[in-house]
Amino acid sequence: QVYHTPSSERYQTMIQGSTDNSLIPIVYGGHLYWSSFMRTLYLLHHVPKLNGLVDPPSHQFTCLTIFREPLSRIQSCWNFRMVQTKGTRKKAVPNFANLTISDMARNLVTARSSEGEGCLNEPMRIFSDFGPNEDIVNDLVGAGEDIANIALNQTIERAGKCVVGILERCDDTKEVIASYLPFLAPYFKCSNHHQKGKVPKGDLDDDQVDAVLKLAKYEQRVYKQANIMLDTQLRLSRTS
Repeated sequence: QVYHTPSSERYQTMIQGSTDNSLIPIVYGGHLYWSSFMRTLYLLHHVPKLNGLVDPPSHQFTCLTIFREPLSRIQSCWNFRMVQTKGTRKKAVPNFANLTISDMARNLVTARSSEGEGCLNEPMRIFSDFGPNEDIVNDLVGAGEDIANIALNQTIERAGKCVVGILERCDDTKEVIASYLPFLAPYFKCSNHHQKGKVPKGDLDDDQVDAVLKLAKYEQRVYKQANIMLDTQLRLSRTS
């Protein structure tokens, strides 16, 4: 992961303090993993006192996370990570819509991108403590109910500490960003579409959809909760 303090290119680097006229520095991050970021924060503040195991500090930062409908996200992920950028396989990998049912069930669990990541359960990969363990996070159905529920609950709890957006609800997402992260609002445009990918999407039949959703059942639950979080943030922002 890369953490950086930007120059005055697009975003401001300081904001006004809430209780006085002091300026508070901002650190912006890209694709951050919750567990490793919390440990990074701990090390930054406690290196001189480091002794034994590292426990993460309390939540000390503001975050924005945007969820995407699982079926659409998984298909897009496969076509980009495994087809367009080749993944870790030497042989050509078929477009997601051209996978057989048996190939889908097997390859979604085992396939890895060039960065060593699969395409299942991305929210848990980001938020849960199992994120660094690809064999678990990319196969929560196979990992068992106990582990899957820990990953599910950690993801919902930690995502709930962020400003939550939904890709398919761009206008609602923009509204909560304008309320909670106003300095980012001018740069969040629903009309802009980047990184569309070069691989044709293709249509999935009902059997393919069923095969994917069986493997993505925990991500579906997270997506449902994320929509509830967005509804709640919208309601609070409109009544405050």
